[in-house]
Amino acid sequence: SSFCVSPAAAQSTLFKRMSTRPAASFAAVGASTSVPYGWLDFCHRRPKECKVPALPAASVKLTARNMSILKRVNQKANRSIKPVSNYDHWGTMMDHWDYPTDGKGDCKIYALYKRKLLQEAGFPRQALLMTVVRDLNNEGHTILTVKTDKGDF
Repeated sequence: SSFCVSPAAAQSTLFKRMSTRPAASFAAVGASTSVPYGWLDFCHRRPKECKVPALPAASVKLTARNMSILKRVNQKANRSIKPVSNYDHWGTMMDHWDYPTDGKGDCKIYALYKRKLLQEAGFPRQALLMTVVRDLNNEGHTILTVKTDKGDF
């Protein structure tokens, strides 16, 4: 089963390194891929989340205030969601994307919740990218990428 075991640890290390980083760094872009089934299903169940104008990606200015918001949202999501695989949570291996309505979920639930909280805090959705990455075992994981003028987080 594929799910994010320790998003808090991964993110806290990133934030600690942020202040010592000399220059902006941006995520490498891989080959184009199809839209994940789970995202299409999420949009079908929650059309207001997805029926928005298509806009190009944008960056937010990484001010002290915005960094504080990023840290607070990251901590809130990581503390309020118990990591659990799709199979253990939903009884299926089918890709399922949703908000943590029961306080449990895999990496997609973490990423969607962080995206929602950041939008509520005023971050533009064009700077909040649902991103599928591969780990060292070549397993796919969904993370939220926040595009800033100081790099991608």
